[in-house]
Amino acid sequence: MEDLRFLKLLMFSLQGWKKLNGNLMIGLELWHTEKI
Repeated sequence: MEDLRFLKLLMFSLQGWKKLNGNLMIGLELWHTEKI
């Protein structure tokens, strides 16, 4: 049971990291196009 909970936590943090990464990439692209 403990492993399952850890796996869920890992998946959740991975999803959060992907979302954060996506937002960062969009922000960088927007900032880049604003500069040009």
